[in-house]
Amino acid sequence: MNRLRAANSAAWGLVSVVIVGSLAGCTTSSIELLSYKDPYFPQRFRATFAQSTYRIAPDGDIHITTCTRPDIANPDDDGIVQYLHVQVYWKPAPGKTPAESTMSDALVRYVVATRTGVAVYTGTGFVFPKRKRGHRLHAEIELVRLHLDSQSGDLPDMLGDARLTGELGAREDPVSTTQIIRTMEQLAAR
Repeated sequence: MNRLRAANSAAWGLVSVVIVGSLAGCTTSSIELLSYKDPYFPQRFRATFAQSTYRIAPDGDIHITTCTRPDIANPDDDGIVQYLHVQVYWKPAPGKTPAESTMSDALVRYVVATRTGVAVYTGTGFVFPKRKRGHRLHAEIELVRLHLDSQSGDLPDMLGDARLTGELGAREDPVSTTQIIRTMEQLAAR
């Protein structure tokens, strides 16, 4: 019981911390999660990612990925890693495409992993991608509704039902994007 309580405490503390890193020439990405685990007292969590990548699939889908990496200086530390995969399967034309609040154009998977457990959240939402010069992409996440899809190990459900918003600044890197997606799939299968 104490181990579960410690894992829960560590997970909440780490999810609420903004993780910032810098890479020369890379645009940072940030998200905000609004957790409705306690519907009377919703909680906000923010995360900043230093490196986001994307690839465009042959079918035209845009896959955007990002992840945080824990400080591995202390191997006994139960560090936490957050992964985000946004798959934009339809690109609306602003001002031309009618949009309703129930429409979505993206599938989203958010994975929180520690050495002792994994929580996978999935959902759909509306994302506006815009390609920039220099093989860059800027994606605005207007609103994504997430729910717990699977959970394993000692990591408790930290968010319950949640809403995700944010901005992703990504560079084109098909190899890194595919590697992150593969890692997320392996974690989800635990």
